[in-house]
Amino acid sequence: MDALQRYTAKGHYQVQGWLWPGAIQLIAALAGLQRNFGVQGGMGEIGVHHGRLFILLHLLSTPGERSAAWDLFEDQDQNIDASGRGDYARLLANLQAHGCDLGRIQLLKANSMELDSDQVRGVLGGGARLFSVDGGHTAPLTYTDLRTASEALAEGGIVMLDDFYNEQWPGVAEGALSFLLDHPDQLFPVAIGGNKVCFTHSAEWAHRYQEALARSGPGAHKVSELTGKPVLVFRFPQHRGSWLGRILRRLYRLGR
Repeated sequence: MDALQRYTAKGHYQVQGWLWPGAIQLIAALAGLQRNFGVQGGMGEIGVHHGRLFILLHLLSTPGERSAAWDLFEDQDQNIDASGRGDYARLLANLQAHGCDLGRIQLLKANSMELDSDQVRGVLGGGARLFSVDGGHTAPLTYTDLRTASEALAEGGIVMLDDFYNEQWPGVAEGALSFLLDHPDQLFPVAIGGNKVCFTHSAEWAHRYQEALARSGPGAHKVSELTGKPVLVFRFPQHRGSWLGRILRRLYRLGR
């Protein structure tokens, strides 16, 4: 079993953070389609916490692709809504523990309000293939992070937004909808599932992903709309709230 298989099977439960199994299934499916489509680019994340998702992104990369994470880390006085708490030392230890290639990874302390797509592309050596937006959960921060991520995408790249439908963080939906309505030709929804909304940069790419996901996606789905554009909504019945994650982690510890 390689590092990716170990991490998706059990390893991610060892990392503190928030990552639904359904999100793993959806992201892995999208990454597989990108390989089939010949999409290339780096892996990026704004708001990394202890790396639970970032490790997955890096393990989905190829040897020629770079990965980068931007977080406030010890500058938590700037974390105005207390959405996550980046810890550089823990993140580095988690990356090492789960078989990540540190030579292809950069961890950068930054306030994402001061980050732009040129900086992202410079660090990644080009556009991003998979980019997670999970930083500050206020409306202005979400708006700014989506702009940065969308402008940094490689051809066929995917932006994954966390907590859009999470009732604890209404600012995410507000900021995202404002961005999507202000820039209707910049991000196109692809799929929703596992507390993630996935977008790409054109209607053509969105349709291509949706056709493939509908044929061989990670689970049952329906076709819906977001800001007037088609989107696949995946249903993962095993997700019934945070209590499930706690039970699975206990079972994992008992079974070790």
